[in-house]
Amino acid sequence: MLAVLCLTALTSCARFDDNPPRRQSPLPSLTDSSERQVKKTKNLACDLLTAEERQGIAGQSMDAIVPSTATAGTQKCQWAHSLTGSRSSIQLVAFRTEDWAKVAHGQVVSAMRSKHADAESIKKLGAAAKKLARGPEKLSSEEVCDIYWTMVGTFGWPRDSDTLFTWMIGQMPATFSAGCSDGVYILLGYGEFGMQASTPLYRILTDLRKSAHDRAVKLFAEDDDAEAGTDTDDTASDAPSSDAPTPTETESSESESE
Repeated sequence: MLAVLCLTALTSCARFDDNPPRRQSPLPSLTDSSERQVKKTKNLACDLLTAEERQGIAGQSMDAIVPSTATAGTQKCQWAHSLTGSRSSIQLVAFRTEDWAKVAHGQVVSAMRSKHADAESIKKLGAAAKKLARGPEKLSSEEVCDIYWTMVGTFGWPRDSDTLFTWMIGQMPATFSAGCSDGVYILLGYGEFGMQASTPLYRILTDLRKSAHDRAVKLFAEDDDAEAGTDTDDTASDAPSSDAPTPTETESSESESE
């Protein structure tokens, strides 16, 4: 399942070195049976990286789009060299800040309970949780990103920095870069079996995440303009849920491995 909204999930600060990724045994097909239903609406996320950029990350063509479903309100795309036997995968998740705000309350509360949260952080997160509880639709995109940066700041990331962390793409260890600004949240990751996080890889992901972010701002604006005036009476009450790692989830995984 993909990382969706809790893109703010960034927490597990990776301990990386300059060693190149190591390759191990072949892996199974990337088309997991639980993710075979492809979203029928246009997936803007697949337009946020060029073929050349994807090859620059993996060192080989990454043009096969892995079938997957995206949580409501989220744009997601995942690429591989092929749909069977691929050793690596690129994952990009993007969404508008108003969509993240709909599910951010629980994540903020979880961050408050983190072992990393000191008294000052808890105070700031508590204020953020109150804003979200009063209604995420009342918040501007700037205010939503403020909440995001308050949340990841609990784990030591300066505002407007690139939030770097390690997690997983499926069963692959993966490296991620994420950030929030201009009404858009972007998370870009690269996973490979046997891979270790490295400074060069972080730099590549950071640069390409910024490029993808600029494109997302433009494409989302164009998409909104195209839909302006269209009657979209969506009465569904279910808010999008997050299947991305949260700070709390990441910490519990670390503690179990110790």
